[in-house]
Amino acid sequence: MGLKKVATKRPSRLRRMAPDIQLGRNVKIFAFVNLYGCKIGDNTKIGTFVEIQKGAQIGLHCKISSHSFIRDGVGNLLGYCVV
Repeated sequence: MGLKKVATKRPSRLRRMAPDIQLGRNVKIFAFVNLYGCKIGDNTKIGTFVEIQKGAQIGLHCKISSHSFIRDGVGNLLGYCVV
């Protein structure tokens, strides 16, 4: 996974992303998403109204559907998953 630290140039009113998240390449994040201290793998899509908390890891080619809540301690979602 080509993870990198996120540096947002301008804040978005529709997404809240903590400075310590790591995003892979070609990640698509839709509106009204909260991300805190998590890792998101390459080619992953995160739908609207999703919250992913600190410590969660989402793998490659995953789709996190709208209204999902992924918290620390649930386990890692690694590779080709749909939530």
